[in-house]
Amino acid sequence: MFNLPRKGAKMTYGDRLLESLKTKAPKGSTRVHYPVDIVDSQVEIHADICEVDRFGCQIESLHLHRLGVPDENLSTRAHQLTEHATYLFENLNLVECEPERERAVVRSATVQNAEGSVGYYEADMHGDEVDFARFVRNRRGHRRERIPFILTKEAMARLVDDLVEAAGVHPEN
Repeated sequence: MFNLPRKGAKMTYGDRLLESLKTKAPKGSTRVHYPVDIVDSQVEIHADICEVDRFGCQIESLHLHRLGVPDENLSTRAHQLTEHATYLFENLNLVECEPERERAVVRSATVQNAEGSVGYYEADMHGDEVDFARFVRNRRGHRRERIPFILTKEAMARLVDDLVEAAGVHPEN
């Protein structure tokens, strides 16, 4: 199914999300919406997952709320996210950073489909929160719409761990 840490090894937030999802979406389940929440003294994580199969997940969005003071400044955390999340289909880039407003936007390069719409990942880092989703913008309307995206379970766990780090949380080992 999916790999969890060796016995005795500390579970990451991504591992915890996969373990929680495993109980919410057991084999053979026909549900199509799996909200998953992970909460501890450092961070609150909400994953809105649409579908789950043996290998991957269709994810609507990920939301993280840091409980405490970040270890690094906003710009450093945003750049770290662009360097670590190399397993996504498109590379992430820092497109906006306003430390005085405590806001940064990290976005992937846009990919155009046959109809002329463009899709991209976006991490909106604001204050003590990080929102991650995929968006599509049609060519004519210039309006963007959030759409589900698919990742393997292992890639989703890595993304959750990278977003936790981008929020400024570094779990003790």
